[in-house]
Amino acid sequence: MSNVSTRATTVEGIFYPSDPVELEAQVRRYLEECTVEPQVPVAVVAPHAAFEFAGTVIAAAFRAASGRLSSGRSVKSIVVLAPVHRDPPDGFILPESWRFQCPLGDVEVDRAKVEELLHCGTVFTMNDIPHLEEHSIEVLLPFLRHVFPGARLVPVLTGKAGRKAVLALSRALELCFAPEIDQTLFVVSTNAATSFPRGKGTAEEADRFLALVLERQWRELLEESDHGRISCCGCRGLASVLAFSNIDLTARLLARSSSSDSSGGRAVHYAAISL
Repeated sequence: MSNVSTRATTVEGIFYPSDPVELEAQVRRYLEECTVEPQVPVAVVAPHAAFEFAGTVIAAAFRAASGRLSSGRSVKSIVVLAPVHRDPPDGFILPESWRFQCPLGDVEVDRAKVEELLHCGTVFTMNDIPHLEEHSIEVLLPFLRHVFPGARLVPVLTGKAGRKAVLALSRALELCFAPEIDQTLFVVSTNAATSFPRGKGTAEEADRFLALVLERQWRELLEESDHGRISCCGCRGLASVLAFSNIDLTARLLARSSSSDSSGGRAVHYAAISL
């Protein structure tokens, strides 16, 4: 097993506590204080910021998703669609690693599903480097590990992609997971609006993002992002889920919040949505 690699944590102790006992207590507290009712969603949208800023919103998404368990529907695979923030490559990047490190216990990668996606088209590549440098999946793993301890991870990073590529991603996800949809949860990792690296990070910008998502306007979501009118960083992954053609979805806003630095010049808006 010496060739089996683990994607190591990079923001442990920065975005969330590194101590497992402290982290477990914090995740449990966020979930227990959340007033969102458990649901049976196909997908949820959650932000990927530090817990001190977005922990309550992340909890809302996973609290809603926990209804999958209370309803008797086990979750075998969790597909996390997350953006590459730094120098995004073209297409969609799958990991070479067999597990992702988390203080609450490593999360196993569903290698069979990763291989299946890889063979769905040239929009997919396998490369650990973007995964090693990106935090947008890692930040959600403590909640994933706590709520769904037995689930395997299918991590998909989204790079630069036009409408045709996003649609190809959507069809690949449906092809691979529709037969097991009752045992699959899609998690889209994205912030609603941000002032950096582009965008105004205003409440109005976040409102526009939410309106498009709640109406399932995936084409308009991409267009608004491409023209800089909204700055949700994970719009590619989100659009691919909204574009599902064989899975009926209804979007519901669960929670939202915002944060800014001491100068007020770097604003970020967060939202949790169930689909």
